[in-house]
Amino acid sequence: MNIIDKFFSFANITPNPKAEPIDIEQIINRVLAVFRDQINQAMLRVETSGIDVLPCMFISSHEMDQFFFAIIQNVVHSAGGNEVGDFSIKCDLTDEKLELVFTDNFGSIPFDNPNEIFEPFSSTADTPSANSFGLVVLKRLVLTYNGTIDAKRQDDLSIIEITLPVEKL
Repeated sequence: MNIIDKFFSFANITPNPKAEPIDIEQIINRVLAVFRDQINQAMLRVETSGIDVLPCMFISSHEMDQFFFAIIQNVVHSAGGNEVGDFSIKCDLTDEKLELVFTDNFGSIPFDNPNEIFEPFSSTADTPSANSFGLVVLKRLVLTYNGTIDAKRQDDLSIIEITLPVEKL
């Protein structure tokens, strides 16, 4: 726990003092470009919808980069690469919140309790140490900004839903 506490203090997540516009599409495209080769090797089809939004948020664009990096990294590492898998990113913006839904059809959430994916050192018999610290930091980041995060499985789908508050313009 001491190591984890030091890790979190190093991450030092502090909200911005004022809200600023965040270009979600630019951030997603930038992070997808970083993983392009790995996405191809993992045989993933990536689909995005509603990402052309520009919400005014207290979260910085750098933190949003980390945010999408953690999710996409988890998906890429979970994909088997033996057959084509589908991964989608859907955004929906209202006056009060940004809703992000990440869905895949290859089981990126292997746990009986899906929200364990956000806990350090989580594992199952099939996937020891399947979790990365990126997802732990992601949860902390979402909670720091008064958002919500939830993981679930429905049939063959793994779904992560995140909401973050936005400022009205």
